[in-house]
Amino acid sequence: MDERKVKRSHSIAWHKSDCPDSHKGGACKDFTALADAWDRGADWVVLLGSDNYAITSNIEAVLAKLSSITPHVLGIKGCGDCKAGGLCGGGGQIFSRGALKKMMVAGRESYMNESLAEAASCGNWGDVSNCRVAFAHGVSVSDLPGLHGWHLNVQELQDALSSTNPLPLTFHYLKPDEIKTLHALIAEHAESYFRTTFQAEEGLARWYQQREEYVAEERKRRRMLQ
Repeated sequence: MDERKVKRSHSIAWHKSDCPDSHKGGACKDFTALADAWDRGADWVVLLGSDNYAITSNIEAVLAKLSSITPHVLGIKGCGDCKAGGLCGGGGQIFSRGALKKMMVAGRESYMNESLAEAASCGNWGDVSNCRVAFAHGVSVSDLPGLHGWHLNVQELQDALSSTNPLPLTFHYLKPDEIKTLHALIAEHAESYFRTTFQAEEGLARWYQQREEYVAEERKRRRMLQ
């Protein structure tokens, strides 16, 4: 049997959030999702938006090399005033159970109150609030190459999909039709994309260069929204 055709499905009933559908509500939804994941015993939590595409097999492969009981917050560093180095959530935010354990140490209600207070003080950016709460509880924030918080043109997308270091994990700023097209493209060319001999050094250097440009633009965009 071709193992690539085996699909796994998990169904979990989540609480309906009371968070509003607004910028402020986005931060609230982050916090609620993390608290729900802690309550349900999740080993890892990946926060994504509706305009993200995730290559789950690659995310699983990367996380399999890490311990979920070790405190990890993984993402794209650089956004917001946070002593842990800032966090830009556009490419996704990943939390280990070890991180949640520290962040939830005083219980769900205390965690929610702390997170909402941090959000109120930083322009209601959920990613920055998560960074601040993590730092306050001794959890470090690290870059995870392969998360793409920025929009990629066709050639950049091809390069990212052909990279083995970093593995392509997520893509951002995609419309529904673009997500469908990307999904079909990956399904059709999965073997050639994920078994390539692309130069690791070049791929990683390119990711960090794109990350620097993205963080600079994201900081500028957020200042304009304040």
